[in-house]
Amino acid sequence: MSGEARQIGPVLAMAIVAGNMIGSGVFMLPAVLASVGSASLIAWGVAAVIAIVLALVFAFLGAMREGAETLTEYPGTAFHPAFSFIAWAAYWATCFIGIVGIALVSVGYGAAIFGVTLEPGARLIAILAVLWSLVGCAFLGPRFVGRMSSATLLLGLLPIAAAILIGFANFNADVFAASWNVTGAPLSAALPPTLISIFWAFLGLESANAIAGRVRHPKRNIAIAAAGGVAIAAVIYALATTALFGLVPAETLAKSAAPFADVIGSVAGPVAGILVAIAAFARTFGCTASWILVAGETGQAGGRQGFLPKALSSTAPDAAPVRDLIVMGVLMSLVALLTLTPDLVKHFSTIADFTVYLTLLIYALCALALIRFSGSITNTNLRWTARLLGAFGAASSVWIAWAAFAG
Repeated sequence: MSGEARQIGPVLAMAIVAGNMIGSGVFMLPAVLASVGSASLIAWGVAAVIAIVLALVFAFLGAMREGAETLTEYPGTAFHPAFSFIAWAAYWATCFIGIVGIALVSVGYGAAIFGVTLEPGARLIAILAVLWSLVGCAFLGPRFVGRMSSATLLLGLLPIAAAILIGFANFNADVFAASWNVTGAPLSAALPPTLISIFWAFLGLESANAIAGRVRHPKRNIAIAAAGGVAIAAVIYALATTALFGLVPAETLAKSAAPFADVIGSVAGPVAGILVAIAAFARTFGCTASWILVAGETGQAGGRQGFLPKALSSTAPDAAPVRDLIVMGVLMSLVALLTLTPDLVKHFSTIADFTVYLTLLIYALCALALIRFSGSITNTNLRWTARLLGAFGAASSVWIAWAAFAG
């Protein structure tokens, strides 16, 4: 197969970016954020603004560097090779840790289809089955995974659309108001720590850069994929979260392992709940597939840079990342062992938060790299735009991490 045939265009690249974001975050975070209440919508808005800025940071980087580096290489090129290793190691870790979090949500909705609650041992077996079946799918290449992500994205939008329509048709302002701030703390103290969890839903805005070597015409297509994916996701998140908080009390939502299925099922009947669970399972399944593809490409990029032993990475030109995917499967399986306790929502929150901390480190380094690269921009307005985006992106990434740690 020729190199051109193996590459993907802007539509599939945007599908991977949007698909990586519209996945476990939108399907699980309402339950996580219910511990704060519907006021968390304010934090959603703040996170969306920061995510859009970071998407523009990566759009600038993609256009300026013309696919010359992946996102883990930008800091090394801008400052010192050691920063490339730091960024790559952090991103690689987010892959094998974060993918388990997505698979955990997939299994939660899979159990909801059959109306069962899985014991920790059975849940672990189900997670491993999901992970290794999708490692096998990744062997078939980026075009196959891109099409799977596109198909499941459309299917996954159905329960979100249903929640929005049913939610606003049956919206109870009293329920929404009663759940506004269940912590009792001032919003200035209650909301900032939630940003670390919320930002899980925006991870993936950099996915097009991570697979830049597989994208045709990266100077144009990376910008389209990054900016377009974030804008779509932000609107959907706001509408869906508002709808759920207007249907059920925060206390009830916080206990759900499959919030969309449970809420819609309680309003429209059990059959509707099952259909939602099927669609949500398919979406998170497709999201996991996309991230495993990104994980394989990230491992292969690290192998080419000497960060992985040759025995563990497929580094030949145009080679499929077979060994990288197998290594990733083993690492994901080890992380999955940590889920052998009952509380699914707590597991998801812990995995998501740790993944976001690592990713924010990468975002901050890349934003600083944009400031350094901006000196080569001849247009004064564009140069200062790049510098402002880089400064805001780096400062925001550090602030989110600090707010969560301090809270």
